[in-house]
Amino acid sequence: MSNSPRLAALALFSAILASSACDRPGDPTNSAGATEAPATDPWTLTTLESLGERAALVAVVRQDAWPAVSARLAPLAPRLGAQTPSRTDLLLAGQLPVFLHMLFGPATSAAPPLTGLDPARPLVLALDEPALRAPPGLLAAELSQHPGSLPGLRHEFVLPAVDPAGLGDALARWFDALGRQEPALAAATPGARAWVLGSGDLVAVVSAADAVRVVGLQRARVPAGTPIESVAPALRGELLRASPPAAARTTGLALAAASGQPLAVLLRPRVLPALLQWQRARAAADALAPATHVEGAQLRRASLAALLRCERALGDGAVDLDDWLLTAADDPHGLRLRVTAGLTPAGAQALGDPSAREPLALRGPAVASAAVRLTLVDRPDPSDGRSLRLDAAEALAACGDVLPYMLLGTPVSALRGPRINIPATLTAQVAITALAGDDLRGAVALDLPATIAIAPLQAFARQFVTGLGREFVLHDELAGERQRVSFGIGVDPTTVFADTTEPVGLAAARVDLSVLAPALRPFAPDLVAPLQAYRRAALDLAREGSLLRGELVFDDGEPLAAGPQLDPAPLVGPARAPAAPSPGLDCARSFIAQAIDALDRARPPAAALMGEALARSLAATEPALRCVEADPATAAHAPALRRMLPLALADLLADAFRPSEAARVLAGPCEAGDAFACRRRAELAQLPDVALPGLHSNCPTHHARHAHRLALVGDRLALDDRPVADYAALTQQLAALAEERDPSLELAIDSATTFAALRPLLAALSLRRDLRLGIVAGHDRGMTTTYQIPMAAPQIAASPPASSQLAPMPAHLRVGAFVLTGDGTALRMRTGTTALGSYPYLHATTIEADARERPDNHLPPMVVATEETPWSTVAVALAGTCDPHALAEDVDVQALLGPPDRSVSILWDPHGPKPLSVKPKARGPNNINSGLFSAKPRVEYCYARALADAPALAGKVVVEFAVSAAGELGAVSIASSTLRHPEVERCIVDAIERHTSWSSADADAVIRWRFDFTRR
Repeated sequence: MSNSPRLAALALFSAILASSACDRPGDPTNSAGATEAPATDPWTLTTLESLGERAALVAVVRQDAWPAVSARLAPLAPRLGAQTPSRTDLLLAGQLPVFLHMLFGPATSAAPPLTGLDPARPLVLALDEPALRAPPGLLAAELSQHPGSLPGLRHEFVLPAVDPAGLGDALARWFDALGRQEPALAAATPGARAWVLGSGDLVAVVSAADAVRVVGLQRARVPAGTPIESVAPALRGELLRASPPAAARTTGLALAAASGQPLAVLLRPRVLPALLQWQRARAAADALAPATHVEGAQLRRASLAALLRCERALGDGAVDLDDWLLTAADDPHGLRLRVTAGLTPAGAQALGDPSAREPLALRGPAVASAAVRLTLVDRPDPSDGRSLRLDAAEALAACGDVLPYMLLGTPVSALRGPRINIPATLTAQVAITALAGDDLRGAVALDLPATIAIAPLQAFARQFVTGLGREFVLHDELAGERQRVSFGIGVDPTTVFADTTEPVGLAAARVDLSVLAPALRPFAPDLVAPLQAYRRAALDLAREGSLLRGELVFDDGEPLAAGPQLDPAPLVGPARAPAAPSPGLDCARSFIAQAIDALDRARPPAAALMGEALARSLAATEPALRCVEADPATAAHAPALRRMLPLALADLLADAFRPSEAARVLAGPCEAGDAFACRRRAELAQLPDVALPGLHSNCPTHHARHAHRLALVGDRLALDDRPVADYAALTQQLAALAEERDPSLELAIDSATTFAALRPLLAALSLRRDLRLGIVAGHDRGMTTTYQIPMAAPQIAASPPASSQLAPMPAHLRVGAFVLTGDGTALRMRTGTTALGSYPYLHATTIEADARERPDNHLPPMVVATEETPWSTVAVALAGTCDPHALAEDVDVQALLGPPDRSVSILWDPHGPKPLSVKPKARGPNNINSGLFSAKPRVEYCYARALADAPALAGKVVVEFAVSAAGELGAVSIASSTLRHPEVERCIVDAIERHTSWSSADADAVIRWRFDFTRR
């Protein structure tokens, strides 16, 4: 078998590793000579400072230079990550009209024609500002401050203008075509106009002396039926700020962003936790929007649990990297991307100066090479738990998008997590020397502490290399407290790496694209296509004081102009002072862990906690909540935190038909003055508790989902957790449900409700043939399973009819009918013209299995009941088969099928009847009864079919058959018969031969069994 797939995978990995890199000092691609410090544009710097530091991403775009760079970068951008962020697409557009169109305009709108724009100054875009003012640990509380609503994400564009009035008018004309102008939104801001663009979108245009600001508020969620413009800013987010934000710091990175690069992007890791949680909350809100009432409670539980898990994975919010700056520059010979990040004091402490030995120099040219050198310092792990210990495996499993975000702010902390075993000092390098077809050759070298055991690494490397069909060559050298391990892939590593070392920063890589691209083309044509314009790619990443600096360069073989460099002398300052320890935040994180545990214990199929167990669970969170309330830094968030868990648990309890218990759960936040909790508590107090009927079913269709739920207890009605005054009001609401996308309704009826009390409800439902109906039932063995059982439309009058107009069915069609009759707490079963006696062990699975082999006469299974029959019995009957049942009047069934005048004792019963004889007694009666289980409905059919032509037919049939010790059925014969009906007798023999199954036993046996078809 060819090794091409493995070869391609390894080559692709090398290409990705190298293409995330750039060129280092002394490389031929960086030989343009000394560089100048960037010149700062005062207008741009003032604009950046005016935007504050709330936006996750701020971009400065030079209108004249960026389109050319964008054209080079666009083909590569989708290949630089697993997913292309939407903001990347927006920035790559390269022109302001396209920015506006992509962010605010619908797909069919044309980009606005803009006049009055100053082309000599850059555009400044502040994107993705979440309306959350809380640290990790309290973000979920802030998001749950107003249930049913979600503040929007804010964006602000600053457009330089030579004619601000003209530019503002041009934008106004475009927004007039997209939405409705709302003067009240902009009344407090001079020179401002505002529009409502949709149910959750607002936009404003503010003209100033030398610029026009376009401010957008997107994807806010406000209470249903409430216009966004009438909602308080606390609910929708702040469009035009009442007071300007604190000015952004004038850091070295901000100076560089204002220095005239074609594109400069500032990314703020401190904002990312809030943005991540906002995005997760918005995704949950979008998923809940089309959800039905029945799905709502569990979806809200799941979304809150996921939000809290992300909160916990975000840790204490400490970051190693303060701000990132990405710049892009064009060149006739290629593309240069530079990235600079400022180390916080914690990051500078965690990332020590490189002290491991330098990488080895290469003896000759390589298709691709890469080197990484790290020195990591363990952070102290104080007992208060404030140090960030990100468990990547848990984060990926529970909150998969946390890790990529957190790595932008805490890469060092993430590498030193409790389950990530990166050595504290490490130098690793790889070189591919040959790559053509299946011919892959290269080497790997590692410089590690001497205490690291290399046996597992050696075993893995040998298995991988030999799997590629290449020779494995290993070298291991000790040098004091260090060891150098190298292995070759088809070559001796000493012929690849020299004994001398080569200086490197933190990481460096080189790729010869002229060799790699053709080798990859058959396996990854989409990756190779944009690389064909370049010969080389190079990476460098190094630490300079409190900065991390890197470059990514693609070139055609000629040197690129170096361009202006950021002087590291200003560092990143002024440095942010580390946040003082907050007891309230620690307590909030403790509460999060308790809340996750409580929500997990209510995850289906488990039931929500109730009674004393619930009281103890809530009481356990009280110390943490009081601690949050006592800390001035967190006290403002305490009410939302206090409400968050009880509200979710109350939702689940109401979903479990225990609204009185749900109301008790909300007593704490309500008594603490939470108006929303009090309103919800009052709503729940109006709803009846429902004791569901119990049954047991294996039918897959008995877990159908319905959109709405109707509860009935005594004379109390509730539809979707809202009381219904009477049946006249219910009739109107049912008509409204029938117009919905999913007109389905499940009935949660108290098990003690009599059939007579049900008649008004069933009569109302019988008029709505456009509703898909079902019933809700519990498990009869104390399990938490809840059944949602489909039901045909009832054929029920408000009061029992005196007679029926239905015409009788022909006798041969009655045979396949299946009727269950509730008579008090007893349940009787009949088929066709055969009436069967009551069965004391009846439950849904036995009925379903018994009915499985019955012939189909194309009638739905029918259920009738007396006026005193409780719903608990009717529900079991309705669950009797996997097909939807029809509730019908007894008089209608009698008219259709005739009176039930016969009964046969051939139903399966685990306690009898017993066989006439078993020789030898190798099998017990129950074993034999179980073996006949599937044949008995067919035997009954044999007799019932004959009754259609011979109503007086009656008698006893004794059947003899042999079963081997291995469970094989032998000869079947009629031993004796008083029935004297050869056709029925042949049918019985055939039923036993075709429909029985037998288990193994101690010995062969001959069995005699009597079927008693007796007239009663």
